[in-house]
Amino acid sequence: TRKHKLPVIEADFVPHKSEITARLPEGEATRVTLHDGSSVVFRKVSKDFDPTDRSTVLAHLIERQGAGEIPVGLLYMNEEGVEMHEATKTVDRPLVDLPYSELCPGSAALEALQKRYV
Repeated sequence: TRKHKLPVIEADFVPHKSEITARLPEGEATRVTLHDGSSVVFRKVSKDFDPTDRSTVLAHLIERQGAGEIPVGLLYMNEEGVEMHEATKTVDRPLVDLPYSELCPGSAALEALQKRYV
């Protein structure tokens, strides 16, 4: 743990296992068995679930946690928030379409960028 600086688990080796997939019907709970034999219960939100009502979303999360389930699907959406690409000022084109000279403009451009944050 952080408090005592002792490792909680050994996480340096993750053995290769086959992918676990599941079909989750809307509004229903599905138990998924993991490789070690343990299981988790996922519940996909129903069609009438409103992800824009923050208090309803919070109540849903608390209710599902109390039932020992993990809710999945579009859980929350703030329609008044800033769009991600606008907030991060990303380019309009896919990065794969950008020429290398724009992706990596050189050390002078990097130095100028770094000076803005000093």
